[in-house]
Amino acid sequence: SKSIESLFKFLIQDISQKYGPVVIIIDEYDKPILDHIHNKKMAQVMRNFLKSFYGILKDKDVDASLRFLFITGVSKFSKISIFSELNNLCDLTLDENAATLCGYTQDELELVFSEHIQALAKAINKTKKEALVLLKFWYNGFQFSDIQTKVYNPFSILNCLSNKKFRNYWFSSGTPTFIMKFIENNPEKVEEIIKLEAERISIGQMEKLSVESYFQDMVLLFLQAGYLTIANFDERSQIYQLSYPNYEVRLSMTDQILEFVANLNPVKLAGFVVRFKDALQADDIEAFCQTMRDFFVILPLTVIIDREKFYQGVFFTVTKLIGAQINAEEATSTGYIDAVLEGKRNTYVIEFKKDKSPDAALKQIKDKEYFAKFEIEGDGLSDVATQGRRRIILVGMNFKYDKKGVKVNWKVEPR
Repeated sequence: SKSIESLFKFLIQDISQKYGPVVIIIDEYDKPILDHIHNKKMAQVMRNFLKSFYGILKDKDVDASLRFLFITGVSKFSKISIFSELNNLCDLTLDENAATLCGYTQDELELVFSEHIQALAKAINKTKKEALVLLKFWYNGFQFSDIQTKVYNPFSILNCLSNKKFRNYWFSSGTPTFIMKFIENNPEKVEEIIKLEAERISIGQMEKLSVESYFQDMVLLFLQAGYLTIANFDERSQIYQLSYPNYEVRLSMTDQILEFVANLNPVKLAGFVVRFKDALQADDIEAFCQTMRDFFVILPLTVIIDREKFYQGVFFTVTKLIGAQINAEEATSTGYIDAVLEGKRNTYVIEFKKDKSPDAALKQIKDKEYFAKFEIEGDGLSDVATQGRRRIILVGMNFKYDKKGVKVNWKVEPR
């Protein structure tokens, strides 16, 4: 027979007979499927072929010829799909024993790269301690198990220390083409993409990660591609909270989202980023909201989804893009705050409304006393730089959509 499966089997047995038990290492086992993820019919053809091809590894004669088999890919190993025949494999995807296998831990970074970090600090005119803070902000955050162990992206760390510059190295190495194809071919998913960082999934969903699931659940696609990672795992509810791992990945994703959503060229987007950053650095929430209003004006009518969650998602995405600290849907004893944004000295409690008014949004904040949580926390909101408590500012924001676009108005009230 000249079939690829029979040739694969023959190769393994022949090597085994001549040299002894064979080690097989397969990298990117799922690439033929992912290359066609935008074409379900072709992806299914690839899936069926790979299932047949990899099924040879379960053949009793082949199995007797193997010493070790190691398989990697974007997709989590699934016993119900391509490898349904290989029921004796051990899945390491979420195994805590392998959680730090693919990245540098904090201890490893500081031990092995101490001299390089010192050189980086000198080049950017920072202390070593400040350089470590920046490295963590830019490149740390990947989590591959239930335990709270984060690792750095090795590719980005090596490039940063070599070039002595903080840059988005992820984009050149970690942007799978199938992600871009997915965004291009699923414009109706814009709202979901914008809200990615606020996602939660169950342990059952996590166990079902497979190539097939990408067609039904976009969150799993972005999780497996590395754009999202595990932020936290709640043992009682068995729920994973997901987030972007770090600023570098968030920059890669939000750049692409906003370029797709708003059809912004990088130069124009950079201009908005500067305006947002300057306003937040100055704790000028009025200027921040005005910039947000201008941003919504340039959104093409073809991508706008007239739902409050869409507007909230755009706000959240833009704010994350500039590296600000913001929490969406923050829980209180009386409900969920739409957004809590941290300025330099102020904490902004924000409520969004659609087709109502800023006053209605402020009324909800006050009626439900969303601000009380931050008043009670007290010292937790103290600002070292000003030697005092952070001010709490209430912000009500309303979005109204008509054939001319999105109108944004707001009202600010110090607490």
